[in-house]
Amino acid sequence: GADGLFEVPGVAEGSWELLVGAPGLATMRFAVAVPGPPVDVALPLAGRLAVEIPELLGTSAVAHLEIVDASGRRFPSLSSDRYDPILRVESGRRFIEGLPPGQWTVRAATLDGAVWTGVAATVPGALSQVRLD
Repeated sequence: GADGLFEVPGVAEGSWELLVGAPGLATMRFAVAVPGPPVDVALPLAGRLAVEIPELLGTSAVAHLEIVDASGRRFPSLSSDRYDPILRVESGRRFIEGLPPGQWTVRAATLDGAVWTGVAATVPGALSQVRLD
């Protein structure tokens, strides 16, 4: 709202993880309790990641991509107002938006069992790149 507050009605009592993201800003996780006090949310500028799988470039192959942070948790990508723990890579390239700054392990796999991995670091407001081998 205009006062900077946002409420989610109908949430059951308990402990929850809230995912918050906005265009140009990183998607972040926040612990919330219901009932509980308001949670202050601050989102850093997002990093972008260009993922390339050389073996799949120029092909019609599709791979599934996981991005995992240093603690082993998957990046909580929010697209079209939904949570996507696994992203799709087509023809060997994908841009990932909304990443918080940090180090990431990137893993891609195809249905036939081929797997590629790499490590990337993102910084606020910049494009980083990773090639998966």
